[in-house]
Amino acid sequence: MKIPHSLMAVMACSMAALISSCGTNSKSAENTAEETGSSGPEAKEVIYMEGVYATSTLLPLAQYGVENVFDDDTTTYWATAKGAGPDEGLMLYFPAKTYVKELVLKQAENDDLATVQEITVYADGQRVESFDASQPVKIEKDVTALFIKIASADQSSTEDLVKEGGDETLSTETFDSKFSVGIADLKLFNNEGPLKVHAPLAVAGAITASSTLKPAEAYAPSMLFDSRKEFVWAEGAAGTGENEKLTFTFGADQRISAVKIWNGYQRSEKHFTSNARVKSFEFGLKNGAKAKYTIEDSMEPQLVTLGEPLTGKEFELTVLEAVPGSAYKDLVISEVLFFDQATPVLIRDDGKAEENIKSLIASTRGSLMESFVDRRLKNHQETPYATSDKSLILRSNKTFVLYEHTTSSDASREENSEIVADGNWEIVEQQGNYARVRIFGKLINLSETVDYYKGNTQSSFVKIFQDNLTITPAEVKGEKYVDTFYNGSPGDR
Repeated sequence: MKIPHSLMAVMACSMAALISSCGTNSKSAENTAEETGSSGPEAKEVIYMEGVYATSTLLPLAQYGVENVFDDDTTTYWATAKGAGPDEGLMLYFPAKTYVKELVLKQAENDDLATVQEITVYADGQRVESFDASQPVKIEKDVTALFIKIASADQSSTEDLVKEGGDETLSTETFDSKFSVGIADLKLFNNEGPLKVHAPLAVAGAITASSTLKPAEAYAPSMLFDSRKEFVWAEGAAGTGENEKLTFTFGADQRISAVKIWNGYQRSEKHFTSNARVKSFEFGLKNGAKAKYTIEDSMEPQLVTLGEPLTGKEFELTVLEAVPGSAYKDLVISEVLFFDQATPVLIRDDGKAEENIKSLIASTRGSLMESFVDRRLKNHQETPYATSDKSLILRSNKTFVLYEHTTSSDASREENSEIVADGNWEIVEQQGNYARVRIFGKLINLSETVDYYKGNTQSSFVKIFQDNLTITPAEVKGEKYVDTFYNGSPGDR
């Protein structure tokens, strides 16, 4: 990966959580949010995750969703998309620091499921270690976030590529396109025994917005409930977002006693300040009385407790005032979570999400890109002075991830560097054996920071970037930041 010197500069980071509350739930009442840090309403017996997500999920989403790993039913399971396995994973956000002694995975068993051999665990952004997936995994840390990455699985094959000259070796690794990986159960333990961990309550429904920034798939209102704070809803109207509306529709009556908001664009501090944020808004039943709320201009999550719980099928949030962005007028909200007392509630619009995934897959059918979507491209390279592993995944949900780990050494020292980039991607052009793809998001140097996969990613080590990738049957090559990836035999993909 090519990293300009300017990209290595450390950006300053400052977060504040100055939040207060007052008022009642009347149309004229004005309330401010409660100070919460990263925690929500306290749960006495059950630990409700503040968010959980899987990086890849097999369709239909309702059948293979991440919630299955917490339902105490080993006949249900989370599964990756076909052809996706290594470098995919599960992200868990806790509402507060929680001691985790160890975790145990139970893998799902089916003819079309590969066996996970090794996992890598990140606790609050810090790599804990890689572990045998069939054994209990020792964590022994207070954590607010855990990322469980599939490091290796069977049904993978390696091909040596011929490179001319010198002592360099190069190989590719391919995961069989007919297989997924599946996790049936995830148990977490502290010193006293198993923790009673539940995912937020996912309720079928829909989220609509009065406007959405283009491309709509990248900034859709459904992003508000995906538990990924880096993927956001952005309004697309003129101005800075005042009077823009979000409508939340449930399939049945739902009670809401509080609303938690991750204001602005939380991908990095620069994203946050560059785009407009909410200053005040109205919230209530769509056809009923609404209360005005004011929240701080902060990247901290902010909990708004309603004067009294509301029950209904349709709720509406209207932006009243906005804080202008330093570079863009578009107003952004990263995440929303409703509460019914201690139980976090989110809306799951699987129909829309599946429609978008199927549309992307259909657009690549019969083209070169069909063999790249949801398929990891991995290279292993060795020279006399360095060893590197790098991988790239372009997912059918229009997210991507890029990993690179390099170990270099000489007579006096050894240096390790780990780089991760993630974000969104879109096809710019495709014809015959050629395609051009734009990727955009954040790039993090893990050799400099332990903040990746953390609930609140510190922007001090986050680099905003975009690149254009040229894709041919033989290779994938970036223009600025992404080094060349060499492909194996086309038939293997």
